[in-house]
Amino acid sequence: MIRTLFFITLFVFGCAKPNYQDPKASPNNNPPTPDVKPPKPPVCELFFTQKRLCVDFNWKQKNEGEQLGIIELKFYAQETPQTYVDPDLNIAVVLWMPSMGHGSTPTEVVKIKTGEYEAREVYFIMPGEWEIRIQLKKDKEVVDQVAKAITH
Repeated sequence: MIRTLFFITLFVFGCAKPNYQDPKASPNNNPPTPDVKPPKPPVCELFFTQKRLCVDFNWKQKNEGEQLGIIELKFYAQETPQTYVDPDLNIAVVLWMPSMGHGSTPTEVVKIKTGEYEAREVYFIMPGEWEIRIQLKKDKEVVDQVAKAITH
């Protein structure tokens, strides 16, 4: 019985916070700082794994009817999305219809300014599920590629 009372007393008083210590105080009289985690770099939708580059993809003009489309492409390193950079390889944009195993008419990629390009003459030859493949090439060899699925 005494043994039980001893353990209960130890448990109740041994786990109590001392009332002489301010729980908000910290050493050196500095206010406590919350655990601040550094912000994560933004996640890019289209990421070239070999070249470690992101590309933003936006329609400047959609391909509707006989009107040719224009796609804006902006390349940047994931850590610095505000600074556009030119890839050190050639850029190609290929329109591909996976279900049919064929592509469409060739596009033309034009540099606008550092890191910013336009894919012009975007034309889908039939309705359905398509991939817009953005390729980084050395001569005719594809070094890295990303694809964006769309329905046209």
